[in-house]
Amino acid sequence: MSQNKWLIRDLEGLIHGPFSTREVVRKIQNGDFSGEEMISLFPGGQWKSLSQEESFYDVLLDQLSGSSLDENEVLENSTKFVEESDQLNHEAEGFESKKDDQKSDFHQKDPNFTNPGSILTSGEEPQESIKSQDLQDEAEKVGEEVSRSTAASTLEDIELKKVSQIVRNKKILRGGGIVLLSFVMVLGMFLFLTPSPEENYIVLLAPEASTAHWSQKQKKNLMGRALAFFERDSIEGYLQAENSLVHLLEGDPQNKQAFSLLCVSYYHLWPFTKQDEKSFGVINKVMKRIGSLDAGGVDSSVCRISYYLIKSQFKQASRVVDSVLEQYSFEQTPPVLIYYFKSLSLFKQKDYIAAKGYASSAKKLWPEWLRLYVLEALAAEKSEDQAFAAKQYAFILKKNPHHKEAWIRLGNLEVMHYRHFQRGESYLSAALKLEGRVSPSLEAMAYKALAVSYESRGYYKKALKLAKKCYKAQPTSASCKQIILKYGGKKELLETKVRDQQYLAEGDRFRRAGDCETAQAHYKTAYNLNHKNAIAAFRAAECLWELNLSVEAIKWLNKAIQSDYKFISAYVLLADYYSRRFNFDAAAQVLKKAYSISPKNYEIYKGFALVELRRHFPQGALSYINKALALYPSDIDSQVLKAKILWKLKKYPEAYALIAKVVELDPSNRQAQSLYVKIVNDIQGVELALEYLTKLIRSYPSIIDYQILKGELLLQEDRLKEAEETFLTLANLQEKPKRVYMDLAETYIKMKKPQKALYYYIKAASADPADPKPLFKLGVLYLDLNQPGKAKNYFLKVKMINRRYPLVNFYLGKAALQMQSLNEALEYSKEESALNPDLADSYLLSAEIYYKMRRYQLCAREYQRAVKLRPLSADIYVKMARCYRLSGQIDAAIDILGQAQAKESGYPDIYRELGDVLKQKGESSKAIEAYQKYLQLAPAAIDRASVEQSIRSLGGGI
Repeated sequence: MSQNKWLIRDLEGLIHGPFSTREVVRKIQNGDFSGEEMISLFPGGQWKSLSQEESFYDVLLDQLSGSSLDENEVLENSTKFVEESDQLNHEAEGFESKKDDQKSDFHQKDPNFTNPGSILTSGEEPQESIKSQDLQDEAEKVGEEVSRSTAASTLEDIELKKVSQIVRNKKILRGGGIVLLSFVMVLGMFLFLTPSPEENYIVLLAPEASTAHWSQKQKKNLMGRALAFFERDSIEGYLQAENSLVHLLEGDPQNKQAFSLLCVSYYHLWPFTKQDEKSFGVINKVMKRIGSLDAGGVDSSVCRISYYLIKSQFKQASRVVDSVLEQYSFEQTPPVLIYYFKSLSLFKQKDYIAAKGYASSAKKLWPEWLRLYVLEALAAEKSEDQAFAAKQYAFILKKNPHHKEAWIRLGNLEVMHYRHFQRGESYLSAALKLEGRVSPSLEAMAYKALAVSYESRGYYKKALKLAKKCYKAQPTSASCKQIILKYGGKKELLETKVRDQQYLAEGDRFRRAGDCETAQAHYKTAYNLNHKNAIAAFRAAECLWELNLSVEAIKWLNKAIQSDYKFISAYVLLADYYSRRFNFDAAAQVLKKAYSISPKNYEIYKGFALVELRRHFPQGALSYINKALALYPSDIDSQVLKAKILWKLKKYPEAYALIAKVVELDPSNRQAQSLYVKIVNDIQGVELALEYLTKLIRSYPSIIDYQILKGELLLQEDRLKEAEETFLTLANLQEKPKRVYMDLAETYIKMKKPQKALYYYIKAASADPADPKPLFKLGVLYLDLNQPGKAKNYFLKVKMINRRYPLVNFYLGKAALQMQSLNEALEYSKEESALNPDLADSYLLSAEIYYKMRRYQLCAREYQRAVKLRPLSADIYVKMARCYRLSGQIDAAIDILGQAQAKESGYPDIYRELGDVLKQKGESSKAIEAYQKYLQLAPAAIDRASVEQSIRSLGGGI
């Protein structure tokens, strides 16, 4: 009887067990397990579908057919299978066994993998004497091994072969009728459980709550196993590393390093997942765990970088990388995973020399991880050092002969650079026969190089066939398209079907290169090929927004939601876009819909908080952000947002305490640091704020935001010359620095230099024509300069970009009023109040227009609406009283003037208007007193002569 123990993960992610084999069999027979659960050997096994665990095939089939199997027979088969599997594993995983037998210095020094950043041992460098013939022999050997293990060349044939092997091996096939039934059931079950190549997605796993507690030996073994798989640098290796790390974390939930390695594994596995909301949910769960465990630490930063890269937020990822590097710039043990990500970032920026340098440094810190050699080789290849690249690929293959990517890249070099066609073909053929996944772009590279090689040697039909495979994998390949057209014509090209996932991958490739224009076109094509591809629509929207095509971006986010109504990230982003365009009602409706789908999602509450803050309702925002933090207390972005809300509410001590904590935990967070400076400025003064900001600038010289903030503080304090010098320096450093141009314009307005202000507003508008803010500011400035015609033109441009832009109709009304177009001014004012009914400005404008129209009762009504919305100065009450007086409502006018006196008793115009009201009422003596008080408070009043005449007419003396 088998002594194996098993863990079972149910459909809700809960782990049960460990169970003996007999117990699992009984639970299947009792209907407790359906076959859809995940199963793992205990301890240290890999998770797989229960239906794919051969130990239990028979009993699952028995349950489906209703027949009965001998339990002992199943147990006997199970024991035999596990022994055979262990032997196969041992043979196939010689790489890991070798590492266990011959530990490197790294593993001896730190068996628990204390920190990827602390690896300091030197590793084996590529050998100078690796010969191409040795590689060619190895390629042939690998090809033969693969050929022996796969009787057919297509995936379909391979799958059928596996089915036939299962059928032959099963003892269930022991009777005439039952044989046929079993074959049909096994075949049907296999086809049902095994996804087609088109749908063979990886499902990410996250550690679940577990009662397991690993011993130090178990922890060491699990980490060693994870590292061995991780260091091989293959998709299958990262998948197995993920399994081991998840298993480790379920019994060692405080292991920060395991979390960071798990996040990097997710990053490498992500292109092969469905990339849906469920996949994001797994990553979010891990982000929460590491966030609470290591807020602001290196391991938490590694997860944040991986998360940003997975979401294609490359700028954010790059910022975290740079911040962590600056934080650890003087450390003797730099964080190796951060070096890796820095190399990736530089590579994407096409700074190949620097990328190679970081990859080389990381490789010295962690010589066992083959990905670092690949990255170094890629950077060398791009910087025209093909010889070094070839040597690196050869070294990788010496360490891992099944490294599919290295075979492809080396074969590609041989064909495309050295023109060694037959040698290149042998490498590429070996690669394509190897099991395991590579990215579509790598597949396309292999097929393209083979197509070029065969074409060069006159095998045109083979070249055409391979070019079509290349085109399917990478539809943007001009070379493959040209070969298809050359030897097959347009008909062959049109008949070559391309999957939506290929266009999605191509879109990602262009986006990583910073070409959102091309990327969005590929995302749209992917969506048009498959309207269920919500992530393609989502990414198209992100790129369109980045290209300042906000209306189209919103349209594509709606398509993403239509494709997957549970895609919460799309709802949250859509609400963000609506609120940025000041459509707060639409944003709230979108978030309400998301809430009905996922009421415990912290991102939804954070979205509500952001909407409320943007609509200038911080009290409501505070309520929502507290709910978000109750669900995810360690989320840094939520904490920063809460501190900002508290600051807006002028709750300075609470805001300061929270933001100081965030900055201490995550000093690389520039948003948190900037807010900290602003809060210090408000509660401790500008000098302390500038002192802290100077330290930040010294520590992070590459972060321009801090230098801009310094200039803005100087501007706020009216230290105009210093602010001007700061901004002018920055204007020369950055390319199209819109924010700096805007700040310079504000500086020149304060310096009473309107022409210079106009110049820099125009430069800001030119830097980003889709941003209405510079155009709006230009309109306001022209209005102040008494040029309403020019002002109106700019306001109309703002309205063309975003008709909901706050106060644009109000200012159009003001411009029309200056031009004496009263009816037009009134229409704009009404439009503003319809869009923003909670803003007092439009009602004040309407009141002024009605006054000029001599419609005094309507004038008084508009003033009354305005004062209900916000506290206003005594001047507005005086104007309201005047409208009541002119409409004949004397008592109402006197009451309003009483309110004005209560607000500001020393305001002279109160008494000027009071005199007019009392005069109209016939109370002469009181009117005279009011006029006289007006003259006492405003002895130099421009209407003094008129007031004195009124006093005399009432019988008073001067």
